[in-house]
Amino acid sequence: MNKKIHNLKHINYLANFDIIANTFLEWQEKKPTDTVDKLMESLIDINYYITEIYTNELYYNESLNEYRTSKLRAIERAQKAEKKVQELEKEIAILRKEKELGL
Repeated sequence: MNKKIHNLKHINYLANFDIIANTFLEWQEKKPTDTVDKLMESLIDINYYITEIYTNELYYNESLNEYRTSKLRAIERAQKAEKKVQELEKEIAILRKEKELGL
C-alpha cells in the first residue's frame, strides 16, 4: 500500500478512536455504569490490537526493505566477482600460451 495513503488511514483511525474514547470518558464521568466500563475496556483492547498490527506492518516493511537492499548488494558483489573471474581466466589463458611458447 502507498505509504501516504496508509498514513492518512492511520490518522483517520486515530481521530475516530479519540472521538469514541473521549465520549466514553465523558459518559464515565457523568454516570459511571458497568456497560460504559466494559465498552471502554473493549475499546482499549481494540486499540492495543490495532497498534500491534500497525507496528508489525512497519517492522515487516522495514525488514523487507533491508532484505531487498542486502539482496541487491549480494547480486552486485556476485556480478563483480564473476567479472573478476573472467578477467583472471583470460589472464591465465594468456600466461599459459606464453608459457607454451616459452616467452
